[in-house]
Amino acid sequence: MIYTTTITKSGQISLPKSVREFLGLNLGDRITFSLKKDTVSIKKVKPLEEVLKEIDANKSEETKALIKKYAGKTTNELREIFDNSPEGKKYYKEKYGITF
Repeated sequence: MIYTTTITKSGQISLPKSVREFLGLNLGDRITFSLKKDTVSIKKVKPLEEVLKEIDANKSEETKALIKKYAGKTTNELREIFDNSPEGKKYYKEKYGITF
């Protein structure tokens, strides 16, 4: 199907209802535009909560335990933990030749 719409003075367009329904778009949903030669594709962006659930479902139990362990820490606290860990000391030695 081909749908036609008009560009407003401010460069805006209205997506035809059929297109919104086809993509399952609702008020507040986000979309992306992909450009390829002389073609533009529109795709619905997954809500952040949905993406985070998918990521969380793929995490190992070890990863989930680490996230719980370090949740609520500031970046400075996390940096200090890393700097004093065996992995951190190894990283600094290999990358910068620093030992402390």
